[in-house]
Amino acid sequence: MDSRTPTKIRKEIDPKELRKLLQENETFLLNLTSNFDQPTWFQPLSKIEARKKWLGADPFEIWLENINMDYYEMPMSQAVEFMLEFGYTTEWIIDTGPVGETSISIFRNAMLIIDKGKVFYNSTSDCYCSESVLENIIRLNPDFVSVPD
Repeated sequence: MDSRTPTKIRKEIDPKELRKLLQENETFLLNLTSNFDQPTWFQPLSKIEARKKWLGADPFEIWLENINMDYYEMPMSQAVEFMLEFGYTTEWIIDTGPVGETSISIFRNAMLIIDKGKVFYNSTSDCYCSESVLENIIRLNPDFVSVPD
C-alpha cells in the first residue's frame, strides 16, 4: 500500500484568494512565478503536462506528490503589494536592466512557505531550488514530507 499523501490542493490563485488564505492561518507553499520564461525546476502548473510529454514524467509533480501541504501559485507581478507588505525589497521582486537598446522589467521567481499567516521561508534570500525548500519544510515540520516506499 502506498503511504504517500498527495498534495492536498494545487491551484493558481489571485491576490484576493491569497489574502483569504493568510487570514485562515494555513500552512502552504506559495510559488510566485516570473513573467519571463526561465528554465527553472519549479514550473507553473500550466506547464507540467507539456513537460511530462517531453520527459515522460515531471520531477516537480513527483516532488509535490511527496509534500503534504497545499500548493498555490500566482505571478509575482500580482503579488507585489503582498511582498511589499511583508517588508520585501524591490530587488527581491523585480529585475530591471538594459536588454539591447531597451530596458525591460523581469519579475523574479520566489517560493515561500507560509505558516500561520507569516512567511516561514523565502527562496529569494537563499536558493530557488527544491533542496532548500525541502530542507525548510522539514525544519518547519517533518510530517509535511512523505518518504516514498
